[in-house]
Amino acid sequence: MSFEEFHDWRVCSWELPSSVSYILRVQRKDTGKVKEFIYKQPKAAANKVEKLMEDPLNEITICDEDQIQFVSYNNELVDALLEDDDDSDDD
Repeated sequence: MSFEEFHDWRVCSWELPSSVSYILRVQRKDTGKVKEFIYKQPKAAANKVEKLMEDPLNEITICDEDQIQFVSYNNELVDALLEDDDDSDDD
């Protein structure tokens, strides 16, 4: 096996156990804290993603057996929200 084949196989790929449908990784833009959620049922993962998307400070990485996707709000909107929050702390 060539290095390129090995690299593609082990470094550029992932495998989820058969008992896992989705892994969600959520990072808060304001604190940098990360939480991970693991789901067996796709509907449960979809419900969680909908709820997480209500907060523009969440950056969500969604992983299933076929792909990895990243979901984030427009940075200008988030920056404005963070500025408003900073301004209210001064009061």
